[in-house]
Amino acid sequence: MCRTENLFDAENARRDSDVHPQINHSTPKKKAVEMDEAISKTKFGVFNYFVICVTGLVLYTVIAETCAICYVLPILDCDMTDVTTAQKGVLAGVAFVGVICSSHLWGFLADTKGRRCVIQPTLFVTFLLSVTSSFIQNFYLFVALRFLSGFFVSASSGNMFAYLGEFHNNKQRSRAIMSATVIYSALCVIQPIAAWAVINQEWQFEVPFIGLTYKPWRLFIIVYALPGLFSALALLFLPESPKFVLGQGHKVAAYQILQKMNRWNNGKKEPLEEFEIHEESETVANRQRILAKKDSRFPLLKTVWHQTAPLFKAPYLKSMVLICTIQFGIVLTCQGFAMFFAEIINKMSDNLDSFYDQRMMMCDILGRKSVNISVMNEINDEICVDKLDLSTLGIGLAIEVIFALSSALAGLLINKVGNFAIIFFVLLTCGLSGIGCMLTDIPALQVALYLYFVSCGVATNVLSSATVELYPTTLRAMAMSISLMFARLGGVTGANAAALLLDDYCEISFYLPGSILIAMGLLAFFIPNIHKKKHSDEEHTKVDARLSILSFRGSVKNF
Repeated sequence: MCRTENLFDAENARRDSDVHPQINHSTPKKKAVEMDEAISKTKFGVFNYFVICVTGLVLYTVIAETCAICYVLPILDCDMTDVTTAQKGVLAGVAFVGVICSSHLWGFLADTKGRRCVIQPTLFVTFLLSVTSSFIQNFYLFVALRFLSGFFVSASSGNMFAYLGEFHNNKQRSRAIMSATVIYSALCVIQPIAAWAVINQEWQFEVPFIGLTYKPWRLFIIVYALPGLFSALALLFLPESPKFVLGQGHKVAAYQILQKMNRWNNGKKEPLEEFEIHEESETVANRQRILAKKDSRFPLLKTVWHQTAPLFKAPYLKSMVLICTIQFGIVLTCQGFAMFFAEIINKMSDNLDSFYDQRMMMCDILGRKSVNISVMNEINDEICVDKLDLSTLGIGLAIEVIFALSSALAGLLINKVGNFAIIFFVLLTCGLSGIGCMLTDIPALQVALYLYFVSCGVATNVLSSATVELYPTTLRAMAMSISLMFARLGGVTGANAAALLLDDYCEISFYLPGSILIAMGLLAFFIPNIHKKKHSDEEHTKVDARLSILSFRGSVKNF
C-alpha cells in the first residue's frame, strides 16, 4: 500500500512541476510615448507642408467670405436699386454677425465630434450659399444668405488653428501656424487684383426663368468662394487630428494617423516604429465626465456647459479673459478703421500731392469737404458706377502687402524671440503710429504711420498661435472659437465707433485706439506661459531645418 507521506510527496512534486520552470507566454509591452514625441517620430515633410497650405487656404476663405463683399458695395446700386448707405453697412457687417452667433456652437462641436468633420462639410455649405447668393436680386434675401455664409464659415475660423496645431509638436507648432498665416496673407494680396480684374469686365448675359442680368460682380462672389471649395476637397485627403482621436480613447486609430503622416513624410521604406501612446490625464477625465453627463436629464445642455465652463474657471480663467480682451482690442482698431480705409487714404493722398504747397494736420485733412458736394450727390443719384477705380486696387494692395510681410517676419522670428515679444512690439509700435498720425503734418509720414497703424492685425495671428498652446486638446477648439468670437465682436464695435467719432471727434478716434493697442500689449505680459521660447537643440535642428515655408532648404524623398 501507498503510505500517506508518499501521497503528499507526489502531490507536492506535481505542484512543483506546474510552477517550475515559469514560462512567460505574454507578449512584450510596447514602448509608451507621449503624443508630442510620437508626432516628432514622423518627422517634418510633405504631410506638414500640405496641411499648412490647406490651413492657409481655409483661413483665406474665412477672410474672403467676410470681407470681399466690400469690393461689391460700390457697384451694388446698378442692380439693387434704392439701397441706402446704411443698408450697405448692414451688408458689409452681416457676415461678422453670423460668425459671432455661431462661434460657440462650432467650438463645442469641434471639441466633441472632431475638427475635420466640422470644418469640411461647413466649407461645402458655405460655397453653395455663396453661389446661390450670386443669383439673388432681392436685397434682404441677399443679406440673409451672407449672414448664413458667415454662420457656416465660422466653423473654419478658430477650429483650423487647433486642427493644424495638433499635427505638430511643441517646437514646430507656432512656426507652422505662422507659416499658414503667411500663405493666407499672400492670398489676400491677390484679392484686390482679382476684384479689379473680374468686376471691371464688360460682358453680361440674361439668365432665363428668373429674369436676371448676370454681371461680372456676381461672378466675383463665386470667384472668392472657390478657395473654400478647393480647401474642402483637399481635406478629403487629410485625416482627423491625431490628438483629438487619442482624446476619444482610440489609441490604435491615432497610431494609424501617425503612420499615414510617416508614409507621406518618409515613404514606405521607413515604417514608423511600434509604440503605445499615452493619453493626457485631462482627456481621460474629460471623457469620463462626458459619459456621466449622458445619463442626466438634459445631456446635451449639460455637455455644452461642461465644455464651456472650464474655460472660465481656474486654471484657465485668467488666460481666457486676457486673450478675449486683447483680441477684442486689436480687432476693434484694425477692423474699425478698415471700413473707412479707402476714404481716409484718398484724402491723405490728395494732401500728399500738395506736399510742397501746404502741410495740414491729419484731422484737418479728414475734415475737408468738397465745395461741390451737393452737386456730386445729385450726380450720384442719377449715375451708378459699375466698375472699380484703379486707386481702390492700389489701396487694397498696400495694406495686404504690409500685412503679408509682417506675418512672414513674425513667422521667422517666433521661435527665436517667443510669442510675447512679437505681440508686444507690434502692438506698441502700431499704437504709437496711430498716435503719431495726430502729431505730424508731413503728408508722406502721415500715410506711412497710418498704413502701419492698421496693420496691427498681425498680432491676432501670433496671439492665436499662443492660444493653441495654452489649452489641452479637449478645450482647444472651444478656446479658439470664443477668443475669435470676441475678436469679431471687436470688429463690429470698432466699425460703428469709428463711424461715430471720425467726423466730430477725429483726434479721439486716433488717440483712443492707439492707447488701447499699447494697453493690450502690456496686458499680454500677464498671459500664462506666453514668455516661453522654443529652445533649439540637435533634434530640433534636424526636424525643423525645412520647417519654414519661406526658407525651404531641403528635398522631400520617397513621396
